[in-house]
Amino acid sequence: MSRLNELINTDKLKKQLEQFSEFSGFPASIHDFEGKILVKADGNRHASLLPDVLKDAGAENIIKGILRTDNGGIFALNTIELDNFPKILSAVYANDNIPIKRLKSAAAYVSTLTEGCLADNLVSSAHSDLYCDNVRMLRTLHAAVEHSPISIVVTDRNGIIEYVNPFFKELTGFSREEIIGHGFTELKSGVHDTDFYRNLWNTIQRGEIWTGKFINKKKDGTNYVELAKIAPITEKGEITRFIGIKTDITEQEKLRELLEESNQMLEETVRKRTEKLRTAYTRLKENRDLLNKTQKVARMGGWMRDMRTRRGRWTEEAFAIFGLERRPEAPTVKEILTATHPEDRDKVRGWLEALFKYTPEREFNFRIVRPDGEERIITSIYSYDFDSSGKPHRINGIHHDQTERIRAAESIEKHEKLLNSILISANAGICVLDRNCRVEIANPEFNKIFGREQRITPGRFFTDAYPELLNSSQADILCDALRTNQDISRLEYSFTLQSGREKILIISVARPRADHDPVTLITASDITELSELHTKQKEQEAMLIQQSKMAALGEMIGVITHQWQQPLNAVGMFSQLIESEFKSNDLNIENLHDYTSSIMEQLEFMSQTVKDFRNFFKPGQADDKFEVTSALEEIINLVSVHYANSRIEIIHNLECSTKALIYGSKSEFKQVILNLLANAKDAITESQKGSAGGKIDVSCAETEDAVVIRIKDNGGGIPEEIKDTIFKSYFTTKGSNGTGIGLYISKLITETHMQGSIQADNDESGAVFTLRFRKPS
Repeated sequence: MSRLNELINTDKLKKQLEQFSEFSGFPASIHDFEGKILVKADGNRHASLLPDVLKDAGAENIIKGILRTDNGGIFALNTIELDNFPKILSAVYANDNIPIKRLKSAAAYVSTLTEGCLADNLVSSAHSDLYCDNVRMLRTLHAAVEHSPISIVVTDRNGIIEYVNPFFKELTGFSREEIIGHGFTELKSGVHDTDFYRNLWNTIQRGEIWTGKFINKKKDGTNYVELAKIAPITEKGEITRFIGIKTDITEQEKLRELLEESNQMLEETVRKRTEKLRTAYTRLKENRDLLNKTQKVARMGGWMRDMRTRRGRWTEEAFAIFGLERRPEAPTVKEILTATHPEDRDKVRGWLEALFKYTPEREFNFRIVRPDGEERIITSIYSYDFDSSGKPHRINGIHHDQTERIRAAESIEKHEKLLNSILISANAGICVLDRNCRVEIANPEFNKIFGREQRITPGRFFTDAYPELLNSSQADILCDALRTNQDISRLEYSFTLQSGREKILIISVARPRADHDPVTLITASDITELSELHTKQKEQEAMLIQQSKMAALGEMIGVITHQWQQPLNAVGMFSQLIESEFKSNDLNIENLHDYTSSIMEQLEFMSQTVKDFRNFFKPGQADDKFEVTSALEEIINLVSVHYANSRIEIIHNLECSTKALIYGSKSEFKQVILNLLANAKDAITESQKGSAGGKIDVSCAETEDAVVIRIKDNGGGIPEEIKDTIFKSYFTTKGSNGTGIGLYISKLITETHMQGSIQADNDESGAVFTLRFRKPS
């Protein structure tokens, strides 16, 4: 003990041990290697236990510096080496629940205190306190490094590890024994490439501090991230070691990655939200544009008024309806009254006063006069918003320009009245059916046709309302058209009424195109009386034609009489010669034969005349086709001799082929030609007073689709004043000698029966009649 007192100021040490024990709560003491107490703080009851504990402890536990007592306590030991003195131990005691690392650090600190209390005779008096402070500081720094919560590594100049603090093991899992004397190969994760480590090594070898992040590998193979600062340690200007201070930032990196991910998610959320807002804004703009366009199309403009301030807003279309320029504020009441039609201002003024007092009415009609002078009809529709107390505080409404609608309604009403008037006054029967063939409308004329005095009730089936229509041979045609939705342009429909009277109608069936439900329009014209008149007209025409034939018959009888006169004279003369020679016995066989032959020739001529006469009046059908050339030759041959006796020559130039055909009856055609030849003969006779030189030119020519016949005379022509009336019935220039039906019948036959045309003109010498007939296809 005396020797220890020579080395250590035990009083000072005891005082510091007491202060440490009071401050840390760990009883502290100094022992030799057998556990004998050398110095202890007052009140340390546990120091006396150490000798027995040391006896029972193995060498391994002593080296580790942790000894456990039977009562559950723990001694932490730290070896103190002093020059010229055996090793001694610093010890601290604590319960079992104290962390071992903390307890060992406390024992190491007690060793530092012991070394700092060396006896004054071992150091100069001037440096005793400084030395103690420096030793204390070094011990404090050592303890701080040992207990630092960051990893501290010291290597030699070649990068071989010389020192690691305890946190290194806690961080990496490698103990000091496993890592000291080795490089950092075991810690490399493979994330960093060669250039990364080359840059680090070049930096610190230049004497600079390298700062950066490592992604290293723990002993268990998992990666961790540390923020490192590596600095060179120099002695006398040379780098002898490197020290690395490394902070585990794995969690911070995870938090940073999480934060970056969160930021990305937030940015994506903000982007999506912004996109939604942009989309919403676009849709809002589109909806606003659509609202403006809709209001413009519908001619509706929105408006709003605050009932307290009477201020409000109008939409763009509301201003447009009134013809005003758009502005933020709605027009004032005075401006509205100015725009109102003078005749409606009092009414609008009263409405506005009632409007701001709350009126149950929700619609108001008035007229305005726009600045351009155009008058418009407005309907204002509105409603109220109420506050929490139930009082109205705002008015919302629209101004609807009803001008076009009202004018259209007035026009429709006007047209409906007009249509109804037309239906009532129409001479034709009109009936409208719905898609199921039920009667919707039937005008009075339609009901009159069927003898109905009262209006037919709408909704009845057409054939139930007018069953008489089924009493017809054309009933199937009409019913099929109605059933199959087929149109009928014109159908002559005859049926029998219940009274037994026969009716004849012209019926048309049509389906007008319309946007509404399809309807069937039936029009019926009663042609019963017209048909009867037409029948009578046909009978009259037949009588006229027959009368014309009789006149032609008289003409032909005159021709035959004239032509038979010469043959009869010849027959009489030869008969007289036969009788005279027979009586005088001069008649021989040869003379008899000559006379008989001459008589037979005259009889043959007379027989041919009768044959031609018979062919002239041979009846034919209206739809016959005949050769026009042979017909012309027959009539010319029949009359040419008779006309020659009247000093009139018939010159014919028939360029038509012998096979040229035209429509009609051959006998009626001959009648037309005979009428025209007879008129030409009469005109020439009247003009030339029986003198010679009369000529009638008959020509026939063909075009691609027609046969053209011209009959031209030199009888002086047709007076211009009567040229347009010569084809009228009973018109004649011959006085009592004419019937006035020849040219009328000729025109009737040519145009009606033969589908041709007839035209009268004049040339330099007389009249020219041109007949044109269509060739059969």
